Amino acid sequence: MRAWSRQGWVRATASLVAGVAILVVLVAFVHPDEIARSLRGASLGWIGASLLGLCAFFLVRGWRWQIILHPSAPQVSIADATAVTTIGWAINSVSPFKLGDVVRAASMAQRARIGVGASAATVVLERTLDVLALLVLAIVAAAVSGSRGGGSWGRLIILSLLAAGVAAVGYWLVHDEARTVRLVSALAQPLPAKARQWLIELVPSVLLGFHLLRSRWQLLAAILLSVGQWALSAFTLFALFRAVSPQLSTSTLLLALILFTITQAISVTPGGLGTYEFLFVLTLGAFGASPPALLTAIAVLTHVVGTAFFLLCGALGVLWLRFVQPPEGSVPARPAEAAQ
Repeated sequence: MRAWSRQGWVRATASLVAGVAILVVLVAFVHPDEIARSLRGASLGWIGASLLGLCAFFLVRGWRWQIILHPSAPQVSIADATAVTTIGWAINSVSPFKLGDVVRAASMAQRARIGVGASAATVVLERTLDVLALLVLAIVAAAVSGSRGGGSWGRLIILSLLAAGVAAVGYWLVHDEARTVRLVSALAQPLPAKARQWLIELVPSVLLGFHLLRSRWQLLAAILLSVGQWALSAFTLFALFRAVSPQLSTSTLLLALILFTITQAISVTPGGLGTYEFLFVLTLGAFGASPPALLTAIAVLTHVVGTAFFLLCGALGVLWLRFVQPPEGSVPARPAEAAQ
């Protein structure tokens, strides 16, 4: 355990150093004085609009998660779903590899007293809908702007195919749960007895988390909210860009920002430090935005504002879970408790 812990610290430190190095090189290349001059003229009105967009983004995302959770945890409120969401995003804003999603799944399982498998399955569904919603928005923005964009389309298409595959597999699994349990039991035969038993017992919990796929209207609501929340996210980035520069038409800028969002699907440095700014400059530059110093200034602004807001909301989420308890009788008893 200690060896693993040391390795974890080494990897975390290495990713942090890499991110800082990328950011330092980028800032040095485009001249720090030009970045500072661009930020001094930022519009506070547009920055305020971006913060309102972020607030709406979290509320809509919490509402969507509550809908996804409803089949497995009908007692979960929108407020609880939003609070846990903000905690996960706060962690993602300072950690690599979206570790906040793991924390979200564990936190919701504890808050709602549902299986970790069910909670984790709802997070997988969330991310699946995220990718498909971004694809829809990108296609609409590309059609309106008439722009093809840059190389980010390849990543978006690959992620969309993977997301569609996850959704299809999830639907197939929950369509006949008895068949799924039999299949897993057969595949688990070569495993040791304890591992086989654990896996078989986990399956019903995971399937419960995918039950949204069995409800046509709830699934439709989740899809519409997915598109809405990422439209709000694009508006937030749009407002921060406009706070500094009037470049690019509205539709072209939105397309560029949506494709940039896709590049942040997996963050290998803590909070995307360095890679966020580099990919922002690269993506927006592919659409004709310039100069690099201005784009770097906007990237720094969006990253700092977003991170600060996520951390603040995450702190509020922790306070909500700490001081606001679920109503009496709203939380189902665990099987062991029910037996007593």
